[in-house]
Amino acid sequence: MTCFRDLTPYTFSGGAHTAPYGSAAAAPPALNVGWLDADHGVRTEDPPPGLVQALAQLARDPVNVTRGMHLCELCDEPVRGAPLQVDGETVYLGNGEIRVTGEDGTVFAAPTLIAHYVAEHDYLPPQEFVDAVLRRS
Repeated sequence: MTCFRDLTPYTFSGGAHTAPYGSAAAAPPALNVGWLDADHGVRTEDPPPGLVQALAQLARDPVNVTRGMHLCELCDEPVRGAPLQVDGETVYLGNGEIRVTGEDGTVFAAPTLIAHYVAEHDYLPPQEFVDAVLRRS
């Protein structure tokens, strides 16, 4: 998967992106969060309560869905689809993106694998993204 530093302008897929969850309005520019790879350092810390669950909930309804699954480059043995359990349902990650909007209107674009990165690798996204995700849940 392509790596982008957190809070840089979203440019994946040529910068085109979908407005958050079916909005018909033109989507404002988005910022990258959680586009990780094995060659770049990752900020780690125990996740705030509820963050993994909230990310997995968002990953149930991805945008910019791709054909196939990205693998986690941080795992010793990559697992296709990086499954997570949400409310008794298995959610497979790595085939799309999530969008959340911050309190100030900033749109954040993250791969669905962000839920796996937080759950399994203790990746800690930027606070403004965390706040937006938790506020949405």
